[in-house]
Amino acid sequence: MVNSRPDDYHAFVLAHKNLIGGNHKDNLFGGDLTSNAESRDEFIASLDTNNVGCYISGHDHMHHRSLVSDSSGDYKFQQLITSSNSYKFYTPRAGDDGRETMLQEELYTIGYYIFTVDGPRVTVDFYSSSTGADYGSVRLESYTEQPFYLRERFGYSLNGSRFEIAQGESYTAIFDGYNDTTAKILSGTNSNDETDLVGRDLTKTVNTGWVDGDLVDDTASDVFTLWGLVDNLSLYDEELTGNLPDEDESQVTDTYTLSISYNPRKIRASNLLRGGFCIAARDEDDNWVNAVDLNDGGTKTFIRGSWKSDYELGTYGVDPRTKTVWAVLNHESDFVAKLI
Repeated sequence: MVNSRPDDYHAFVLAHKNLIGGNHKDNLFGGDLTSNAESRDEFIASLDTNNVGCYISGHDHMHHRSLVSDSSGDYKFQQLITSSNSYKFYTPRAGDDGRETMLQEELYTIGYYIFTVDGPRVTVDFYSSSTGADYGSVRLESYTEQPFYLRERFGYSLNGSRFEIAQGESYTAIFDGYNDTTAKILSGTNSNDETDLVGRDLTKTVNTGWVDGDLVDDTASDVFTLWGLVDNLSLYDEELTGNLPDEDESQVTDTYTLSISYNPRKIRASNLLRGGFCIAARDEDDNWVNAVDLNDGGTKTFIRGSWKSDYELGTYGVDPRTKTVWAVLNHESDFVAKLI
């Protein structure tokens, strides 16, 4: 039972049928979305209140990630319908009865998922491949080997929070704390305007997580992780031609400003002057570097003082008055206040 596990254990619930399908409207609780509504709502409330990371299902043969709520809207959790690993590919139909918030969708591809559990944090990488035929709703009769590409990365942490950011909304609602460290986003807007096949706007779910800073050398804060700022995945247009996908999905995010508090007792005052003390991020080789060095574009510029709204991508600084470090970024990572 999900409610009997230790607090620091992850939980995932797997079943063949969806709770709300993209194509199929029969589901785990019956032949349509209104079947056994009381039992369905109790199930959803149980998964939500017991911090289940994801409800994972098949049945629809498409990559389809969403938030599903109960009838009241008081309880909501993440559903992942997994990409096809068969000759069948389904096309979504309208009709979600208002309880589903769409996040991501990719149709007509063959895919797999890697779940990485790192203490309280879980990161999921979705890879997919072309059917080998022209893009569209084909029936796979024969498959010649095609390359797989990273299409989406998402995650969560047992010690973090989830924020729903609709299209056009600001990221400034994102604020979280752990031990004596606080992290918040000072600027940035969800600029994505993509929809799923049936025309629903795709929402971003931004998740946060934490690791004790004492596990990293020369840090002055705990380690803060962000997932969900990358643009939504939406590959479905039947007018497209060729073997798609044909590349990794971009992991560049909207431009935003991140601020992290630091413990002044863990850093010499003289190190605040030269730009070596900053928000650091973990690169692909697992090294800690200045977070702005991992941006796509921008100009690296150090400021001693508070962030201002006209600062551009690549600007970073330390504010001794508020005991925070900040940076204007366009990528996700693990972040920490650290001397580089």
